[in-house]
Amino acid sequence: MDNMYIDIGAKDKSDAKKYVSKGDYIAFDSDYTEFGDGFVKAKALDDRVGCAIMLELIKNTYKNDIYFCFSTQEEVGLRGSRVIAHRLNADIAIVLESTTAADVPFTDDYLHCSTVGEGPVISIMDRASYSNKRLNRFVCDIAENNNIKYQFKRTINGGNDAGGIQATSSPVRVCAISLPCRYIHSPVSTAKLSDINAMYILTHNVAKNIDTFSIEV
Repeated sequence: MDNMYIDIGAKDKSDAKKYVSKGDYIAFDSDYTEFGDGFVKAKALDDRVGCAIMLELIKNTYKNDIYFCFSTQEEVGLRGSRVIAHRLNADIAIVLESTTAADVPFTDDYLHCSTVGEGPVISIMDRASYSNKRLNRFVCDIAENNNIKYQFKRTINGGNDAGGIQATSSPVRVCAISLPCRYIHSPVSTAKLSDINAMYILTHNVAKNIDTFSIEV
């Protein structure tokens, strides 16, 4: 980190201070691009895709009271989700997330967390949460009954807002539906449009039928 710098073309230190100050943010300039066989490249697909899907879901009408929450600071401690959990005290929380694919050359198969093109990813557990088994089965049944391709997360690396919600609010049932994404947390995150579409259809059907899920143990 000490050897990194950004050249903004300033003549000297005093000239640089005219344009920037300590603590200013920088980001890679990476445009949204569709390419190849139904792929998309962009920065921050984790978790812009989750936000995009919720924006589409909001347009629908559902039987139950459903709150769509756009949280912040997940990557630095699941902070936003903890606030949400306190305020809503919900019965069920479904987290829309992106997860590492790692289905790329020179990576051992056992390290492939998920596979791009094989549909949304259902988490069993990770370093932050343990998904409710019955809720997971309910989501999988919805996928199978509607011919929606899905897969299970095959490693326990990482975590998401389900962990903040589960640890803060009780007895909320949590599950995570994730997008398989290559090069996650980079300016060139890569995913498949078919997975994004399937993730929306699955979540929509789960929300539409959630009244049939019994929260009783």
